[in-house]
Parts: sequence; structure tokens; C-alpha cells
Amino acid sequence: MSEITKANSCCIGNYSYLVYYQKLSVFLCILIAVLNDVSLTPQYVFALLIIYDTLRQTSHIWSFALIHNSELMASVRRIEHFLLLDYTKSHTMSISSLPVGKFVDKSEHQLENDCQSFGVSLSSVSAKWDPNTSNSTLTDVTVTATSGKLVAVVGVPGSGKSTLLQVMLKEIPITSGSLSVTGSLSYAPQEPWIFTGTLRENILFGEKMNNTKYQEVIRVCCLEHDISRFSFGDNTLVGEKGVMLSGGQKARVSLARAIYRDADVYLLDDPLSAVDVHVANRIFYECIRGYLRNKCVVLVTHQIQFLENVDTVVLLDRGRVTASGNYNNVENLIKKSVEKSPARDPSAITTQLQASDVSSEIDEDRGSGTLNPYKSYCLAGHELFKTVLLVGGSFVILMVFNYWMTIPTVLFFLLIYLYSVAFNPVISNVKRIEGTRRSPIFTHTAASVKGLSVIRAFQAQKHLILKFDNYQNLHSSVLYLHKAFYYSLAFWADITCAFYNFFTLICIIIFDNGMSTGQVGVSVTQLLVISTNFQYIMKCWSDLDYSMTSVERVIEYADVTPEASGGICTPPESWPSEGNITFSSVSMRFSFDKPLVLKEVNFTVKSGEKIGIVGRTGAGKSSLISALFRLYDFEGTIFIDGIDTKAVPLHTLRSKIAIIPQEPILFLGTLRRNVDPFDEYEDSHLWNALEDVELKKFVSGLPSGLESEISEGGANFSVGQRQLLCLVRAILKNAKIVALDEATASVDLETDEMIQRTIRRKFKDATVLTIAHRTNTVMDSDKILVLDSGNVVEFGSTEDILQRPDGCFSGFVSMNS
Repeated sequence: MSEITKANSCCIGNYSYLVYYQKLSVFLCILIAVLNDVSLTPQYVFALLIIYDTLRQTSHIWSFALIHNSELMASVRRIEHFLLLDYTKSHTMSISSLPVGKFVDKSEHQLENDCQSFGVSLSSVSAKWDPNTSNSTLTDVTVTATSGKLVAVVGVPGSGKSTLLQVMLKEIPITSGSLSVTGSLSYAPQEPWIFTGTLRENILFGEKMNNTKYQEVIRVCCLEHDISRFSFGDNTLVGEKGVMLSGGQKARVSLARAIYRDADVYLLDDPLSAVDVHVANRIFYECIRGYLRNKCVVLVTHQIQFLENVDTVVLLDRGRVTASGNYNNVENLIKKSVEKSPARDPSAITTQLQASDVSSEIDEDRGSGTLNPYKSYCLAGHELFKTVLLVGGSFVILMVFNYWMTIPTVLFFLLIYLYSVAFNPVISNVKRIEGTRRSPIFTHTAASVKGLSVIRAFQAQKHLILKFDNYQNLHSSVLYLHKAFYYSLAFWADITCAFYNFFTLICIIIFDNGMSTGQVGVSVTQLLVISTNFQYIMKCWSDLDYSMTSVERVIEYADVTPEASGGICTPPESWPSEGNITFSSVSMRFSFDKPLVLKEVNFTVKSGEKIGIVGRTGAGKSSLISALFRLYDFEGTIFIDGIDTKAVPLHTLRSKIAIIPQEPILFLGTLRRNVDPFDEYEDSHLWNALEDVELKKFVSGLPSGLESEISEGGANFSVGQRQLLCLVRAILKNAKIVALDEATASVDLETDEMIQRTIRRKFKDATVLTIAHRTNTVMDSDKILVLDSGNVVEFGSTEDILQRPDGCFSGFVSMNS
């Protein structure tokens, strides 16, 4: 912010200098002339005014050129860096003896005649994110998968599972060994990549529509129920980054995209973690073991209950393969390894540390804006307002000196009015359309950069480039029309100004009306003011109606009613001292035009109780936590220790509840700032919290320890490690109410158990709400809350709920077992 303040101060100083430059310069020249007894004549003064006005305009252009030059050089450096990057290689390769650390490509025709089956093979592969560092992320890894085989990759968080898939995708260079992939690849990332478009477009991803195949993929990925609930089915817009979908829905859409592609090798990075037990069972048996039974599948998973049904299990530990074979042969090694739960090798993160450096569309049919935006625009003192007053004053001066000038002035304004009637509506509408066509370019580019690994795995570069070209061509054509109309208006405005100047000078010569030399000089000067400023006014005026859209949005934002942060009562400092929670007839929707996501929810949680919340994807589990934090308006009442949360100041409410979110968020900065953003705790407290989640050894092994830099979004940490750091925040907060929103979905079973043990130990006196897909995560809870479509279908003690043979929770447990 300090740098932005300095930059704004420089811009304001520069603007002020340009405003007063001419006036001060002329004043000083006249002052010097008077002091030196120089005779002042109109010729001298008005020549001086014209010269310094020309210099002012030149200085204006030069100063802004210097300001924008630094921005230009920064952009040039980024473009240069991008153009100097190495090209990526094709994903289609043959199985053969490869030189150390090299890839050999093979044509599609040769692949068709290859007698060997499709698959992927790594032989003594070592790889690292940054080739310039000495530490490898993967070391001496040997893995083979062929057609008809399902290979499961397991390991603790940070062991290198996702990195292994990135090596297979050639996203990470190998330093030794050989990698070979025969056939085409399909890939489902751990963090689902969803782009702006419809649900169907996200699944097809450029592939031809085959309705029979499409419906089968929808079925095996368990999306039919979700699609039936959408108003427009699979033609529903998912929004930017899939904001209209839940975490489980995003994961299944990403999986469906990978499955729909007719590939030979499928790389699936933990697609079962974000779905409930019932859905996970269906996906594993019907999709992975059923639909893909004849394909080569490499599955990264934390769901060890499925390992008995895979062909090969590969156990990774600190980037090395410590066990490989069928489940019966490696079962003991897997249990022994995860019981140790060793921290990830800090060198792997060090390498990454060094290497990681639904919105409203503009309505095209919108009419003219109301008066209020124009009023606010003028009151803001924009330069257009100042220029209009300047030109208007010049007209008045001309007519005061010679009333005959009224005739060309009236004709001039009449022509300008006709130009406005003819050009402005067209220019305004074309400009508005240009704005709507510009937005998809930025959205498409941002989404493409985010999903590069998926795009390259699907070999969809041409599809995405073609889509970008379509967006760009459409925008360019509209932009060309706008420029053509604008320059046509500018041309006729200049012609009109020239004729106006000509006829005005004729009026001065013929009808001098006793004008003095000084008055003639003033008139000529004012004509120059009109000529130099009028085209700017015409341009701004032609864009004014379109610009009012932006002004209206700024006004709308400024008038937005802020969250009721004040509250009507201030609870005691010790609140909540017990942690009692009561939901009374709570109903909630995300916006007034959306369906209810919570419907008449009623339940009570006593102090210190541990509540397990389960349900299908989209049942309303995360919405329940949103209501507790008052992220959305809701009907009904939520009481915490007998106090209505709507009456509590918002900051107070949220500061008293700890949460470990479904999608762990880390911010750009140091590790210390991420776990202790307000610098409230001593180092000893931070280290103790890290030790509680078994990250102390890992963090102490980093070169800078707590001061180690975290890249944007925590990209240089595994998803599981990000989740553990979020748990560290909650431990430090020591709140009486703790919410876990599927906090263990991205970790293995043993790490899940470690987290649960830590929560039981550190929050033994706190009220804990745990949302989970794994029933074993909530089996030791005091009570179970089962949600379905926003309704509470079961609530009671765990023992009572389990004794209901036909109950929903009993069904989840049966599926899990």
C-alpha cells in the first residue's frame, strides 16, 4: 500500500504541475518583463500564451510516456521470459530403452503396430521441480502399469504421489532413469479444474458428443442425481472456477471429463476424497473397476479400503518406492509406514519454494442511464466536466466580443447535435458489445493457465487455441467497428471545427464591431482552445453512456449495505464459555432467486459434544457451517450459549469460532504469517502446534524454518500439508467451538486418525462439528447429524443411530465397511 500511495502522489503531483504550468510560466514571464521595463503588447502576451500552451501539451504527453514506460518494460520482461521458456514435448511415447533422463517420441502409426500393450513405465527415475537444485523430489522410482491393470499409489501427505503423476505427464523434468508412455493419456487432477461454461462443455472438453457414451459416463461418475436437480440439466452454467458446484460435484465433473476421453492410460489423482462413502463405492466399482477395466489406470488414493481390489499397490515415502506388489504382500509394510507417518523431506519443499516463484454480464440491450449516475459523475469532478466548462466559457467570450459570432456558433451547435443523434447511440452500443466480448478473453486465458497440465494431458491445445481465436476474432471485429465509427465522428468533428474557425474569423474581419487588437487576440486564443479540446469532448461524450455502466456499478458498490458488523449486543469477553449451539427453524439460500439449501433445520448441541455431520454431496453440510458463521442471511435463529448470533457483532462471532475449511487456503508470505497472521503467539507456541500435527520435523528442516516463503495458494505444499497447517491455526486459536469441513478428505487414513487424536486432545473441552465423508472419522463422535437435500433426516447419539438398520447412517457405515 505504501508503494501505491507513493505512485499516486507522483501522479497527482504531475497532474497538478500540468494544470498550473502554463499559468505560472506566463505569469513569471510577464513579471520579469514588467520588472525590466519591457513594453507589453497584445502580440507579445498572446504569442506567449500559445507557445506555453503548446509546451504544456507536449510536457503532458512526455510525462505520461515516462510513467507508462516502466509498465511497458515490466510487460516486455514478462513476455521475454515467456518466449524463452522451453517447449514441452508430446505426451505420446513408446516403451523402449531410453537414454538417461530422456524422452523418445513415436508416431501414432508406429504405436498402432506396436505389439506391446499400452501403459506407462518408469525405470529408476529421479525428478525434481527445479533442475538447478541438488535435491530430488522423486528418487530412484520404478513403476510399471499396463493395459487392464489398476495400480494404486498410496503414501502419507507430501510423499510424492501427485508429483509421480506430474512426471508421467512430463510436467516435471526427470534427471535420471527412463520414462516411457505408450498411448494417449487422460488425467483428473487432485484439485478439480473447472472452466467457465456449461456442465456438458466441461465434461466433453472438445470431444465429439456420443449420447450413449455420455450418459454412461454420467452414470458411472454418479452425476445423474445432481444433473436432475439443476434447472437446466447439464446445460447449467457452472460459473467461473465452478462456483456453482460443490467440492464433490467438481471432483466428479473432473473425473467424468477424464473418463469420457477415449484414452489408453488414465491418471486419477485422488478422485474419491471429496465424495461420500456411497458415491466413492459406486465410482470405484462401477467406474474405475468396471468402465475402465480394460484400460491402464494409475490411481492415487487415500482410501485404503479399496486396495484389496487393485492389481498393484505402490507405497511412496519421501519420494521413494518403499513397497510394490499386490495388497496381501505389502499390507504390513503399508501399515508400518503410515504408523510412522514421517514428515515429507524438507528438501522437496525447498526445491518447490525456489521453483514456485458467477458474475453479472453487461446487458447489451441496456438503455440510457438514469440521471443519478450522471450527477455523481459530474460531482466527482472528472476532466470532461472541466473541459466542457472551459470550452463553454470560450464560446461566451467570443460572443461577448462580437455578437455576430452567434450565427456560426448556433450552426456549429446544430451540426454537433446532429452528429450526436447519428453517431452516439451506435458508438455506445458497439462499445457496450465490445466490453461483453472482451471479458471471455480474460476468463478463458486465466482458466487455461490454471489448467495447463490437464490441457496438455488431453492434447487439447488446438481446441483451446481455436476457442481463444474465436473469442479474439469476435472481439477484434467489434473493436474495429467501434474505432471506425469513432474516427468517422472525429473526422467530421474536425471538419466542423475548421469551418467554424473559418467563419468565426470572417465574422471578426467583416463585422469587427469596434474590436481592439487585444480583443481579437483573445478571440483567436479562445478559438484555439475550442479546436484543441473539442475532439476530446466528442470522444468522451460518445463513450459517456457506455461509461455510465461502470459509474452505476461503482455507485452500486458504494451503496451496498455492509454486513451488520455492529450487532445489537456485546457478549461478555469470555463468550462463548460453554459452547452450546442451538439451530431453531433455520432455512437458508445463497441468494433470493436460488432454492433453499437448508430447510427448517432444528437441533441442539451441548457443551463439549463432538458432532459428526454426514450426508451426500450437496446435502447442505457446508451450508450449515456457513450459517453458523453468518456468511449468508438465513431465516430462523442460531443460539450460541443462549445468545442469538444475529445480535452479536460479526467480527466477534467469527473470531470466536475456529474452522478448518474444505479447501485449505495458504496466503503468499511466510509460514509464520500464515499460521499466526496477527503475530499473537510466541515461537514456542507455534512449534508446539506444529509438533501436534507432526510437522515440526518438516518445518525445522526447511532452510528458513518459520520464515520460509509460501507461494501463492500454497502451491509449494501438498494439499494434505496445507490442511495440517490450517489445523495449526485452529490449535493456536483455542476456540470453544471448532468446525471441520471435510478437513481430512485429502489425507490418508492414518493421518486422518492422527488429526482426530489431535482434535480430541487439544479440543477435549470444546464443541466440535465434524463434516466428513469417511464414517470412521465420525464414529467416535457423541452424536451424528445426517442431512439430505437440506433437511435433517437423522440426529442422535452414535449408538442409537447405528441401531437403526434401515437408517441413512447405517447405510453409510455398511458401504464403508
